[in-house]
Amino acid sequence: GKSMVKIAAEKAGIIKEPKQNVVLAPQVKLVSQIFEKRCRKFLIQPRVVKPRVDLKTNLLGAHQQVNISTALGVIDCLREKGYDISVSAVQRAVKNIFWPGRLEIMGRKPMLIIDGAHNLDSVEKLIQSVKGIIGTKKVILIFSAAKDKDVKGMLNRLKRISDTIILAQMNHPRSFVFTRELSGMIAPNVASAVKLALAQAKKDDVILVTGSLFLVSEVRKLWFN
Repeated sequence: GKSMVKIAAEKAGIIKEPKQNVVLAPQVKLVSQIFEKRCRKFLIQPRVVKPRVDLKTNLLGAHQQVNISTALGVIDCLREKGYDISVSAVQRAVKNIFWPGRLEIMGRKPMLIIDGAHNLDSVEKLIQSVKGIIGTKKVILIFSAAKDKDVKGMLNRLKRISDTIILAQMNHPRSFVFTRELSGMIAPNVASAVKLALAQAKKDDVILVTGSLFLVSEVRKLWFN
């Protein structure tokens, strides 16, 4: 699906029998209505979770509180079905969780952050989170995306936090092919994009790598090799 409503309708398809438990994170009204209607069809009362702001976790970004709260809602359902999941085990898991490529800080001077924000909604969440992490520091952006994504829409939003954009041409069959119509410097490959960003960045600047998860994966490999 290319819209939030169509995506929600497809995802709701996993709800298919009355014995299922359904845990819903907070959603916009139209999306909530789709899941609620599907639940009614099978006489299911969904469990709607609320973000638990007191959670201590290594994951950055306010949206991760929602994700973790949803996971805890699933754990509550499993306990009701007889699974023995201790409070201490859950606390350890939440505290020590590590999610590569999701607001992952790779370096400090300059700060290098990678995040696989590959649609408009995740880009909005990324922007909100980055502002809280780095404040007013200058951002050098490395971006790439798959050809079926809303590249222009994502770039227009990302311009709110960066006026230095490097468009990295990925070595992947699904890669979007960048042209000069899009604002930004075009790098022939991911390695060149990283070198260009490092050459321009001062120690107090931030290099933000985002867009395709393929891009994030390539940068992680380059960084550790």
